Amino acid sequence: MERGHSDSIYLKLWERNHCNHRDYQNLAKNGAQSFEANSKLIRSMARDPNLDQPALVFYSLIGNDVCQAVPSLNNITTPEQMHKNVLETLNGLDKRLPNGSHVILIGLVDGRILYDSLHNRIHPIGSLRHDVTYEQLYDFLNCLQVSPCFGYMNSNETIRNKTSERAAQLSAVLKHVAETSKYENFDVFYFDCPLEEVIKVC
Repeated sequence: MERGHSDSIYLKLWERNHCNHRDYQNLAKNGAQSFEANSKLIRSMARDPNLDQPALVFYSLIGNDVCQAVPSLNNITTPEQMHKNVLETLNGLDKRLPNGSHVILIGLVDGRILYDSLHNRIHPIGSLRHDVTYEQLYDFLNCLQVSPCFGYMNSNETIRNKTSERAAQLSAVLKHVAETSKYENFDVFYFDCPLEEVIKVC
């Protein structure tokens, strides 16, 4: 199989300044929500605002604020909570980042692509007898209340659509914050999650 061309922001930064490969931090945590970003993740950032170079920070939650194992949509992050959380995170970054930094807020993914792309395919767990589809596994995990994302990994189209609707609302909050907030040590930009564009290219 021929491999496709790969590219990244990190590669562009390295091409611009080869020392960038010594100045990279990944504060990601599987399942982290906007509630954790300021209370845990940002505090672990190794950046001295007085001695270090400006930073380029990507704030990307993918879908964690709308994903949970509990079979309900009643307690996923609300737009009001997202607004409060992201402002707390940005205020925390303003205290840690050197002047001249940049923060990019990435919108949440439309996770319906998971079901749309996989639901009728055989999951590896059923590869021996070709008898377990992704849709069947999703519903089984929801029955056990251990699904990584009840809202998207679900055979119920209404639930998937409502989850996507909430994700769009949270993305709108991020976009609004980027367009209306000003900080002393960095500027803020917003980009929609590029997953669909990436899939088209691949």
